Amino acid sequence: NPSPAELREMADILDLTRADNRIIASLLAFRRRNPSTNASLLTHDTGPMYTARNVDVPYVKIPDEWIVEPGKDSQQQEIEKLEKQLAKLAKLEPEVSVNLSIDDIPFSSDIVTHIPLYCDLSETELNEFSGIVFAKYPEATFTENPEEDNDDSVSVDSEFARTVALIGKLRRPSEEKIRNYKAEYSCWRESVREFLTLYPSVISEQSRFIPFTVKLENTGTLPLDGAIIKISIIHGGILCPPTCTRRNSTLFSARFPPPPEVPKSLPEIFENTGLLQTMEVEKQVRSILEGPKMPDFSVGMYRDRALESIILHNPDPEKFVFVGEKPLAPVPEFVLRCEEVRHKEGARVFSYEAQVTLPIPEKLVFEITISAKNMRDPYRVVYPVTCKQEEKDLLHEIQKAISSV
Repeated sequence: NPSPAELREMADILDLTRADNRIIASLLAFRRRNPSTNASLLTHDTGPMYTARNVDVPYVKIPDEWIVEPGKDSQQQEIEKLEKQLAKLAKLEPEVSVNLSIDDIPFSSDIVTHIPLYCDLSETELNEFSGIVFAKYPEATFTENPEEDNDDSVSVDSEFARTVALIGKLRRPSEEKIRNYKAEYSCWRESVREFLTLYPSVISEQSRFIPFTVKLENTGTLPLDGAIIKISIIHGGILCPPTCTRRNSTLFSARFPPPPEVPKSLPEIFENTGLLQTMEVEKQVRSILEGPKMPDFSVGMYRDRALESIILHNPDPEKFVFVGEKPLAPVPEFVLRCEEVRHKEGARVFSYEAQVTLPIPEKLVFEITISAKNMRDPYRVVYPVTCKQEEKDLLHEIQKAISSV
């Protein structure tokens, strides 16, 4: 070891508070006492190499292949053993990946869905907007028919041609058609005011419908056997029926009521249709005389039910179908099953709509759960979506509705 005098001398060139430098100081003192001895520093650390070179002490770098990893204690060895067993077991079951998008925006921790709020119209605004509509579509007026002139100079070749010649003089619809039109126009004026009165609440309600998409993908090496996906809203909302969208989910349609059609006289019908052949004119006249036929709705519901049963009992084992009957009313969760979801064949997409409840919550929370016969534990993930309500100007929406009439 260096003497106290040697240490004081070396303190000027070495920081003796460092263990590596104290080793170099001992080697430097040994070399001074034994100049004929070829003593060198053996190290694998670049720091001591640099220090030794500065004080003229030779060094030899230890080869990388000589370095032996430090021994592991029993606890660390047990952890590594368990990790290998877990990795082996993981290969024996499928792996899934689930992603949620809100209105085509991928989910993130800071995702926000904005819900507009529209205030009711005042009486002054209601009268103003109603006046704009009534001025755009005023009530039609009708001219009187010309007096019959008993002119027999018209040459006719058939009974049908004589009939056409006679009704060709009639320029005014029948009194019954005119009365019906005026009654319909009066009802339409009332429906316009009703529409404008209810419109703020209707579009506010429709704005609470949030479209979302869930994508399920099997990213493992085995197929999902008897897969079940449960899509739930555990706070702040409810799931709309699969056949329901924000366009038809409310009882009151958000489309502006169109004005009644002005009745036409028979000559106007002939002029507007541009029918040139006698047979086509005769067909038009017969349809007018016979009157409109009511459509047959007797088989409509039966056909829908048949289609519903086909969907519910889909024989394709690789397609998801609802467990039980497909929901026809809002529910808190959807449960679908599939016989087999193959691995690495792309994502399965589920697109639906959620309705935010009132009062507007701070969070709309989705929960997706995946289970299968060959999965030890269900895969569960929760998606909280922030909801923010913003007051919007109704004027633009009203103008857009009026222009769509």
